[in-house]
Amino acid sequence: MPTTSTLQQLQRALQIAEQIAALENELQAVLAGKGSPASAPASATASATNSASAAKPKAKRGKSRKGRVVSPEARERMAAAQKARRDREKRKK
Repeated sequence: MPTTSTLQQLQRALQIAEQIAALENELQAVLAGKGSPASAPASATASATNSASAAKPKAKRGKSRKGRVVSPEARERMAAAQKARRDREKRKK
């Protein structure tokens, strides 16, 4: 039975994959001793803050808000990590 994904599903899947890649990079940095100790609690408190502020309406920022800036080196590391994950999945099959 072939499955077809909608554009929204594919976009959500891409967001999740990017989050996973970012978390894996952060984990590698922490394990290598390059991460700051304050970065771990910040991510833990961010989810608590998001759930607490969900009741408040957020102010609209318009088009001036840009995405996160990632250095070329970080993009290369993310691409290498993604390639490694894909290769791992191929080997399992």
